[in-house]
Amino acid sequence: MPKRLQLRGKQLAELRDKIYARAQGCCDYCGIGVPNDGWHLHHRQLRSGSGPDTPENCIVTHPWCHNQIHAEPLSSMETGFIVSRYRTPHLAPIMIHNRMWMVTASQYGGRVSLWMPTDEPGSFYSFTPVRE
Repeated sequence: MPKRLQLRGKQLAELRDKIYARAQGCCDYCGIGVPNDGWHLHHRQLRSGSGPDTPENCIVTHPWCHNQIHAEPLSSMETGFIVSRYRTPHLAPIMIHNRMWMVTASQYGGRVSLWMPTDEPGSFYSFTPVRE
């Protein structure tokens, strides 16, 4: 199993600040505001599956919402809140606030961009960017 990118101390605090700012103070699961000192950092590709501490792999959740994600793994995989260890998190769409989103790679700032499914039949993972 590959060694995961694990941050500590100041680097982890900077990642948390970046993730919280990207979420604009809202839980990525339910969309309701969450205080800066009362949220969980959820790893879409689970830490137990070598999920890295990167912007594209991490989201903001309320503690209860975080528990829901882990309590319903199949549903969470369908909506992108859990990503298989065999996928790359920034290539896995995620359903945030009832829309499909993609979290771009760290080298592009780990932005969240709205992507909508294309009309092209076949692949669930064919998406067209709507905005950056």
